[in-house]
Amino acid sequence: MTCLFASSEWLESKATSRARNALSTIVTLKPDIANLINPLTTEIIVVPAGAVSVGSVVSVRTGDKIPCDGIVIEGQSTVDESSLTGESRPVKKKVNDEVSGGSMNNGSTQLLVKVTATVDNSAIARLIRLVEEAQVNRSKTEKLVDEFAKRYTPFVVLAALSMISFPWIVSTDEGEEWTLKGLMLIVVAWYVFFVYTPWHW
Repeated sequence: MTCLFASSEWLESKATSRARNALSTIVTLKPDIANLINPLTTEIIVVPAGAVSVGSVVSVRTGDKIPCDGIVIEGQSTVDESSLTGESRPVKKKVNDEVSGGSMNNGSTQLLVKVTATVDNSAIARLIRLVEEAQVNRSKTEKLVDEFAKRYTPFVVLAALSMISFPWIVSTDEGEEWTLKGLMLIVVAWYVFFVYTPWHW
């Protein structure tokens, strides 16, 4: 029984570790800079992506990450959105098409994008928040199961050990009989816990 719970805890820690690694990968997709176009001089100014406001126009050259969510107002190219959507093939983007922050212009043409959301409200930022919340906030059912297991496991293990050990003091026959019952208790307890605990409701 203890081994079973230890195994489940190990599997949970492995899953959590993978989720953290995935989050680290997602965070690296968040753009650091943006090529902001000055509305008066049309000059390109390199600024932190977080400084770009809604309504601004940014230049996204070949190989550049799109800094914020927006709409293409000039140019036609292909955009790699695999980091956000899982789509393996680049997606063609043209004027009036929406693009997401964190995706990459991997075509041969520059895109001019009018920003519709700041970095903090972009698709990549929302994805990061969702992953973080999923890691931090455990459901009520998970908490209930953990609390139940903390009391249930020691009780079952102690009862089984008592049944397996003490009857041998009386006689060999009693010891064999109660050892069998102790092993049955562990099997039944395992079955009850994993079949009737709240995560199956």
